[in-house]
Amino acid sequence: MPILWKKPFCLRDSVANFHTIIPVYLSFLSNETKINLNIDGMRLSTSASFNYPEFLHELDFIGLQMTVYRWWLSEEIFKLVVDKSKKFDRFTIDLKDNSRWLPNDFDHYLTVLFSSSGMIEWLTKLKVLKLTGPFPKSTFLKDILNVNRNLSILTIEDWKNEALNYDLSDFIKTQHNLKEFNFISNPDDVSPVLAALTGQSNSLRKLQITNGEIVDSLNIGTLSRCSQLESICFKSLHLSRAQLKVFSQASFPKLNSLYLMDIDHAWTVKGSKKIKDKTMQNIIRAYGPRLENLGLRFNLEVFPGVLEAVAKYCKNLKTFMIRIEKTQEIPNLFSILKSCQKLESLMIDEIHCTDPFEANDFMFEMAGLIPSSLVHLDLTKWVISIEILMGFLMSCNARLRTLECHCHGSSIGKEDMIRKFARENGREVRKIVINNYFTISKVCAEWN
Repeated sequence: MPILWKKPFCLRDSVANFHTIIPVYLSFLSNETKINLNIDGMRLSTSASFNYPEFLHELDFIGLQMTVYRWWLSEEIFKLVVDKSKKFDRFTIDLKDNSRWLPNDFDHYLTVLFSSSGMIEWLTKLKVLKLTGPFPKSTFLKDILNVNRNLSILTIEDWKNEALNYDLSDFIKTQHNLKEFNFISNPDDVSPVLAALTGQSNSLRKLQITNGEIVDSLNIGTLSRCSQLESICFKSLHLSRAQLKVFSQASFPKLNSLYLMDIDHAWTVKGSKKIKDKTMQNIIRAYGPRLENLGLRFNLEVFPGVLEAVAKYCKNLKTFMIRIEKTQEIPNLFSILKSCQKLESLMIDEIHCTDPFEANDFMFEMAGLIPSSLVHLDLTKWVISIEILMGFLMSCNARLRTLECHCHGSSIGKEDMIRKFARENGREVRKIVINNYFTISKVCAEWN
């Protein structure tokens, strides 16, 4: 019985794990199939001691195929799981990170799946649908279109010019209770998708759109019909000055999380002039008092006065993401630290720190301004000497649980210094990871 409660599709690919997982499923196969399978002499039971598939709520079919590919025969296992399982409420096809295996006949597997006798009944119960990776999704959505109109969460990634987003729009319009929508597009017009979302005005609570542009600016304004929205994230989305102005004038009475990430890149690509008015300040003033989570990752010179607006209007922040890369921006950051005394997570981060900002000169002053509520600190946009970092930790007002930053030099000696700090301050180290990148090293530390 103990092996039945493991998470079999998260286990590593190893012979040992195969032998832990496979017997549970092979016992359901026909005798003819068992005879034909080459399983290296493994003894099979004639029946399972527990109807494991009946109790599954979620299954990654690609992970299952990877796990049992040695024993795959006529898709019998594929059909078996669907026919036996009655409690699925999630469906995921995730191929974006799977470089080892991407079948040329993937459509065939979907055909087999949808031809299963129990598939229609199962699809009607789905609440969460996630499709990611380089495979056509329009056909898949059409298969679900007429059998399920009650999805709660829909995630679509790597959508490639499929009917100019109209197939996806039609699918969204059929839904009656969509609460969360996550969409990563190619640089296409997402206006049809935004227009379709207005039909979810009484249910939609979380919206995330990455890449693309909005050709029809009216759809920014009509999005305000979604009065239940609590979280909005626009990332690498081409937003014009006029569209930002419309967004600042919209009304989202329940909005508590707002992320505007890398949106200035759109103007760089299009050759547009920098915005020199108070558009972004107006957005912060409109939504700031209710916000608990705010992400503003863009060139602050494009939107002057943003940091001052955050300090003035966003006093209830718990999570704050910002890009600070100039010395003249530091005083305004300090004003935010003084103003936002509920802050739990501060991220001055960068995925690729190709041009790190030297931060040694003001780290000691910053340590005295950190709110005592802060537990997560990410300074990976900055580079600091390890000695300054240790002084910062000793002087910091908060009892940090996680810290990420870049330090000068290699990893040699850095871990010992961090562990020494932990011992001297009664802290238990959970994890330390230090990776070298040319003349700097990235430090990630966690404490209990």
